[in-house]
Amino acid sequence: MFNYNIENIQLLNNNDKCKLVLKGWAFDTEQEINIKVIDDKERDYIYNLQKYRRNDVFKYFDSNSNSLDSGINLEVNSVKKNAKVIKIIFLNKQDEYLAEHIVDIKKLRVEGFNNKISYKNIVKLFNSIRKDGIKHTIKLLISLKMFMLGI
Repeated sequence: MFNYNIENIQLLNNNDKCKLVLKGWAFDTEQEINIKVIDDKERDYIYNLQKYRRNDVFKYFDSNSNSLDSGINLEVNSVKKNAKVIKIIFLNKQDEYLAEHIVDIKKLRVEGFNNKISYKNIVKLFNSIRKDGIKHTIKLLISLKMFMLGI
């Protein structure tokens, strides 16, 4: 029987490249599993998968031996800009379908944008304009962006 849970999803942007990071656990009680990552246009993605020990999952599933090393840390590098959805497909060793997890990239991008444009940040912007003027505030924003990008 196949079981999985994705506990954390992050979309990281750096120099116009997107990286998707998923953390959680996945295992099948009878056999080992494989993972395939594709987008909505059926393009395959290269990923890094790190497995680690999850004692909490091991205890919850009555000490099933496959559940002990069920922790996964999946990193998908170079997510395409026009990708709307990323599908994580779980397969058995014979490449038969077990389950899939769908990540809505568009929703993650909007949530990240909304976090940057918070009420607190808008108040800081208006206070800076009032205090330093528009030209100086724009220069500060440009230098801050360059600092954040490492330029």
